[in-house]
Amino acid sequence: MPMRLTLPLLAIGLAACTPTGDLSAGAFLAAEPPSARQAVHQVCPDGETVYGIDVSKWQGDIDWPAVANDGVTFAIVRVSDGTGYLDEKYAQNWQGTRDNGIIRGTYQFFRSDDDPIAQADILIDRMGPLEPGDLPPVADVESTDGVSNAARADRLQQWLDYVEAAVGRRPMIYTGGYFWQDNVGADFSSYPLWHAGYTGGTCPSTVADQWPDWTFWQFSSSGSVAGIAGNVDENRFNGSLQELRDFAESNRPPRGYLDGVTCDGGAVGWAQDQDAPDGAIDVHLYLDGEAGSGAQGFAVTADLHRDDLCTAIGSCAHGYVFPVPDEFKDGAQHTVYAYGIDSAGGDNPLLSGSGATFTCEPATGEGEGEGEGEGEGEGEGEEPAEGEGEGEEPAPTRLVVLLPPESCATAPATACAVLSLALLLRRRRRARVRRAAPDAGVEGPLTANPVRS
Repeated sequence: MPMRLTLPLLAIGLAACTPTGDLSAGAFLAAEPPSARQAVHQVCPDGETVYGIDVSKWQGDIDWPAVANDGVTFAIVRVSDGTGYLDEKYAQNWQGTRDNGIIRGTYQFFRSDDDPIAQADILIDRMGPLEPGDLPPVADVESTDGVSNAARADRLQQWLDYVEAAVGRRPMIYTGGYFWQDNVGADFSSYPLWHAGYTGGTCPSTVADQWPDWTFWQFSSSGSVAGIAGNVDENRFNGSLQELRDFAESNRPPRGYLDGVTCDGGAVGWAQDQDAPDGAIDVHLYLDGEAGSGAQGFAVTADLHRDDLCTAIGSCAHGYVFPVPDEFKDGAQHTVYAYGIDSAGGDNPLLSGSGATFTCEPATGEGEGEGEGEGEGEGEGEEPAEGEGEGEEPAPTRLVVLLPPESCATAPATACAVLSLALLLRRRRRARVRRAAPDAGVEGPLTANPVRS
């Protein structure tokens, strides 16, 4: 991706032909006059910055592949002007950014004289659930709309609370320092600031005093970017690309499946960290209760080769097997819950298929190394086990595999997994399964619910 050069900063006024009910970010702030209160300050970036744009229907049909190739890392897209105007280009811009690897966000031109909840519902409905890597939504606060400052602050707070509850992310506020001090004045500094100020240089000098720092800075309304005809608003993120990704919560949770549980084959499934697709992650399994319920937990590593995963998820070594512990072979029904553990310390989701049940009868004590001096699996080319004396853990139950591993090409995925992985069960049983001491409960990371709030 080419290096993005900063263009000369030009402050322009609101075009006379712009409809009152179809305004985009900066419409009233591009030529914002200095306030008599002067309650603003200069805030330089913390270090490096990342270049991006914001767009609306006024940019027309955008060639998003060309935009991405011109060094644009993020784009914030207008969804509406209050409840009175829905941006007809929003859907294609929202999808176009995602399809071309551009970090995306949504903003709404906030109207103080309009129902804040009705406005928020438009944004929430059109935007849909935030996906990993999406920026939090933005309230564009730059219009007085004939209401008092107190009413404006109250309605903005309603919008912010409602949106945050709906999408699970703290929204941002877009505004200019002079506008904020004269027309809001309240302290909303717990919300990230997208500052609008076309003051030139590398440090915005008109940030509202309530905010000690800015997250985004709209520094020009007259930028030029490949793929967009005419001017476009230019922005900087205050931080590195990795910091931008972290802000966008681009760490995706693991994915996977608990295919099923059998008494001999154990719990079989797969798990993958989508952000480290070739690496192995742990899977935490709880029997007879979800994490945090006090149920006993175990950990295995999902690193077994499965042919059926190679094409399906683009990487092969993500299978896991968890042998059913002997104490749960008691003739009663038990339930298994499996969690994929994020390698970066993020969310650890409950894997699909969790809640599978099994009922295994207790061992009879005959054969399979259960009796004194009797080895495991005599005959069929296996030598009797030695040293299975008093104090030794009984050998695991022998598994009978009816199909060879190459049958995976035609067998159903679940059957293939059980059949091909069962051969590995015996040699991995003691080495791979980790559990707490019987009298200590579940230790380490298994004591807490692995799903972060």
